[in-house]
Amino acid sequence: MAFFYQVWSIYTFHIAATLLIYLFLLFVNKNFFDKTGFAFLAGSVIKMMAAVVFLIPLIKADVNDPIIDVTAFFIPYFLFLFFETFFAIRLINNR
Repeated sequence: MAFFYQVWSIYTFHIAATLLIYLFLLFVNKNFFDKTGFAFLAGSVIKMMAAVVFLIPLIKADVNDPIIDVTAFFIPYFLFLFFETFFAIRLINNR
């Protein structure tokens, strides 16, 4: 089965987005501890918008079964979101 996106490009997107949010949360937690939760929410919203931008070519393409491609994108999306959430909770609770 051939996906619209290569698997490595999907995981590259998720790893890069998660790494950027992780670094952003570390920065906010170090400098503005009481704003860490808001920073996590802002990072999540930006990641959602980036995911939509990433998926625009798939949405515009004439794909026979886009559900498979969207599922191949969003299963790792939610796994990485779980890691981000877990890390944010640990940061908030460690102070």
